Amino acid sequence: MKQRVRKLIEYTWADKLHYAVAGTPNLLEYDQGFFVKGGDGLADVKPIAGLYKQQVFTLARYLELPAGISERMPTTETFSLPQSQEEFYFGYPYEQMDMLVWGQRNGIAAHDVAHRTGLDAETVGMAYREIGHRRSATAYLSRRDAADPHGARAAVPARAGYTRARDHGDRDRRGRRRAVLGL
Repeated sequence: MKQRVRKLIEYTWADKLHYAVAGTPNLLEYDQGFFVKGGDGLADVKPIAGLYKQQVFTLARYLELPAGISERMPTTETFSLPQSQEEFYFGYPYEQMDMLVWGQRNGIAAHDVAHRTGLDAETVGMAYREIGHRRSATAYLSRRDAADPHGARAAVPARAGYTRARDHGDRDRRGRRRAVLGL
């Protein structure tokens, strides 16, 4: 209810001031359907829907946003108990989840993603199945549209100490290289 009331207020002011409402779901949340349909998922534009969570954190640091914003851990804000999105929905730390979603979306073999995540290939395979199940169950929430500028693929998420994979999803549909924020 809280997210829907917040969105109602946002749209009331946006309409009054002739503004557009920007959505907050990032690629991980958008891909996995982790947003409230009439809440944070409702927007005129979704500027970070093509960025993995770690890329959003990197962008916040690059833009020198206040620490209270850039270092705040995301929360579901659904229950009164303190609970992270990892505990509530994803089951893996964000760094691993970004790599797991990237690998699953781009058809990268589990053993190739395993060394990047610190997980064994069997666990990565199980995570791929979980990701696929969540995506299937929530597909109606995130139909590919103009709000998802990267369609079914987005650039490879990078992490400190990792090198980028070669040509696995780091090109757009026209074959142009995508800009990727190093994480």
